Amino acid sequence: MYAAIGGGAASRKARVLCHNGAGWHTMYQHGTADQRIETLATSAYNDNVERLHFIARTGTSTADAQFLAYPNSNPEALSGVIKRAATGYVDLPFVDGGMPTIPAAW
Repeated sequence: MYAAIGGGAASRKARVLCHNGAGWHTMYQHGTADQRIETLATSAYNDNVERLHFIARTGTSTADAQFLAYPNSNPEALSGVIKRAATGYVDLPFVDGGMPTIPAAW
């Protein structure tokens, strides 16, 4: 499960989080404080690469479409293949836990 949080204040940078069944992990941090990440969507495969797409605000009326390749894969199995962001950072979870296995109300 993925979530976008943060932004909206001068001292906060927005982040994309992933829950792998063992806890929340930061997948991406926006390079600019006070700007939100507004949209999250996954694509099954594009050029044989699974992607997590998101829109990061860069100003009051501008935004930048970005994606993370292989968001549901174990990064240890893809060493050297996963591209890192030039600004902010990408830190994929070390355990590929899949979807959460504990039933709960959403």
